[in-house]
Amino acid sequence: MNEEERRYQQLRDQVDKEKRKRQAAIEDKRQELEDQILQLQHLKSKSLREKWLMQGAPAGSVEEEEARKRQCEEDEEKLKLFEENVQRFNGFALNKLIVQNSSVMAYLDK
Repeated sequence: MNEEERRYQQLRDQVDKEKRKRQAAIEDKRQELEDQILQLQHLKSKSLREKWLMQGAPAGSVEEEEARKRQCEEDEEKLKLFEENVQRFNGFALNKLIVQNSSVMAYLDK
């Protein structure tokens, strides 16, 4: 194997290593996204359950009612923020990694 072939093979090995690294990063981000989506679904169902329970709960003092209402509003706000974060994460981080991986693949195909 001459010097040029050896350098080409080293470059190819380096690119393959980078490709595997990026694919692992993509899989990690996908798993993180799936975990966040599951957590979001859990929070949504918890929020719906709390609303349902509050509808059937006996009327307590005004202070208790206000506390429950505040808690419900806080939970809904947290849910909204979490949902926005999941969407933002899905829109940017994962797509960026996929584009980077595509550029590595395009380089390999040359």
